[in-house]
Amino acid sequence: MDAREEAKIQAREYAQDQIYEQRQEVARLLALPEIVRSNNLVRLLSFICDKYFAGEIDDIREYTIAVEAFGRKPNFDPHADSIVRVTARLLRKRIADAYATGGAPSFQLVLPLGQYVPTFIRVSSGLPVCQKATPDNGNSLGAVSNALPEPSSSGLQEADDDPFSPDRCRAANDELTGRPAGGIPCAAVIQGIDVLRSTPSHQPLILRRSSLIAVAVLAASLSFWLGRQTIIPRELSAGPRAVSPHPFEASALIIPTGQAFFYHASDGPIYTDQSGTLWQPLPGCNGGEMFHRSDREISGYRDSSLFQNGRSGQFQCKVPVPAGKYELQFLFAQTSHFAEAGHDVELRINGEDHQIINVADEAAGQARVTARIVTDVEPEADGSIHIESLTNDSFLNVLVILPGIPAHMRPIRFIAAPKPYLDRLGRLWLPDEFFFNGTADRRAFPTAGAPDSGLFLWERYGHFSYLLPVVPGYRYTLRLYFSESWFGPTKWHPGGAGSRVFDVYCNGESLLKDFDISKEAFRNNEAVIKEFHNIVPTAQGKIELSFIPIKDFPLINAVELEQEPPDTQR
Repeated sequence: MDAREEAKIQAREYAQDQIYEQRQEVARLLALPEIVRSNNLVRLLSFICDKYFAGEIDDIREYTIAVEAFGRKPNFDPHADSIVRVTARLLRKRIADAYATGGAPSFQLVLPLGQYVPTFIRVSSGLPVCQKATPDNGNSLGAVSNALPEPSSSGLQEADDDPFSPDRCRAANDELTGRPAGGIPCAAVIQGIDVLRSTPSHQPLILRRSSLIAVAVLAASLSFWLGRQTIIPRELSAGPRAVSPHPFEASALIIPTGQAFFYHASDGPIYTDQSGTLWQPLPGCNGGEMFHRSDREISGYRDSSLFQNGRSGQFQCKVPVPAGKYELQFLFAQTSHFAEAGHDVELRINGEDHQIINVADEAAGQARVTARIVTDVEPEADGSIHIESLTNDSFLNVLVILPGIPAHMRPIRFIAAPKPYLDRLGRLWLPDEFFFNGTADRRAFPTAGAPDSGLFLWERYGHFSYLLPVVPGYRYTLRLYFSESWFGPTKWHPGGAGSRVFDVYCNGESLLKDFDISKEAFRNNEAVIKEFHNIVPTAQGKIELSFIPIKDFPLINAVELEQEPPDTQR
């Protein structure tokens, strides 16, 4: 081998080493708490780096990021929706803060202002690295598949750190023995969907370069075969586990009775929403400013009026409640036209519990409803719950206060109907919330053999998702209720098995693959109930359910979510 060939080999190996180190730095950044706790930050950083290492930098544009990384529709308008710019600005800040506070990587990732293509700078020289990954110069080095095994293929599923979904946890707050004077309580909104993630626990391996290349190529091949692109390091852990259909029995969990409080944060009068819930002005407040933005359409909630108004700035509220433990649900929708920076909302409860919420990020965009749930809150000595807004950028739209379950989140139960429903076990099901897209419709044919026919009178169909808010740090049991209303010998359209097929994902992980309601149902029992255990929310406290069509539209009748008992938590 002559000197020229040897130089080429050395140059190729050097370039491969550089790309490997750059990928390692991306993986390190994705594992940082200040980044991993945000769904959108992980999505953006993963997407632009995947494209960069694949040599597809022409695809790193605002429109492509919005549609492919954030799931926006093909008619995405960057002038009306600033989700990409908001997230990029926040990502730049988080990366800069991470480098300022420590760490000595070989390369630093820089996202130049006004651009989305990442640049890698070698720390020792401070000079940008000009080598650009292309499909034939080692783009597969260091790739780690983000795909998870199907629940049916093994008992394990990878846990994702990123959290995506949105379920209104205010669930059954009615008292059954005496509802609040305001009328039937309406479900408080909460968002939540996240990817199941966990921090890698394995020790670093020391391998020869040839072994690293072989392993990386294999990992990249698996990643391509499984159809996933994210390069986040992950480990196998007990993931969502499907079990036999829920027998529709009363839960052992005792739901406390007592008065529920529904407050809007504006200075408007008492307001009754479309479901019949009575919302009163938030009492005992001073400071801050009122805002009214009636021109903004709100997604994720059936009544936009509650989120077109609110209180912003630094303010304090003392909300009187009877003695006891409560669950607080703070609801937000970012409606400011000047929210490019994606500022954090900072609230303090009873002088101690400090909550930080980046509303646009957690809701995956502006004018979308999200929520933060806080449990085990008790009134202070003066008989009030003290809520304090700490920054000028903070704001609040809605507050729901429900009788709390000690060390436990209230169950979430909702149906696609516009009004609450009390089932035969005395449990309240609320109109669905934190939904994005899809159409709710009343069906014409009853569901044969249904355990409770009222749960199946309405459906949401289309290409839709839910972003359900929950309390992070716990595992949850999820139940999905289905019945076929359109295809079948006694329905509107002839057909049966194979007429409607779709997938269901939870925080990016597959729950149901090629799911066919007609194939699962029986002639004398058309209701299909799927139950999953070990559902892990994102660090933000979100569970995202995505319904993806394969043939005709997906549909859902009802969703139920319960925190699993402490002795089952891992």
